[in-house]
Amino acid sequence: MEDWDDVSTYLSRFKSITPPESSKKLILQESIETLLGIIVEPKAIKTQNGVVFLSVSPVQKNTILLQKSKILEHIK
Repeated sequence: MEDWDDVSTYLSRFKSITPPESSKKLILQESIETLLGIIVEPKAIKTQNGVVFLSVSPVQKNTILLQKSKILEHIK
């Protein structure tokens, strides 16, 4: 039974692993393009403290904001 304790201790290190920024941007970019048809360049997406900032036109921002729940559901 001690072997399982060792395995769980080892695996506990991986609980807090988060994906790199580039993969988060890619997932968000693909979701926006798939759901809304809006093409957003990866360099136009910035994240800071879990908040996403988009450097796109106000019309695109408004459209994305109105469909925020749909995008978040697609990402999950």
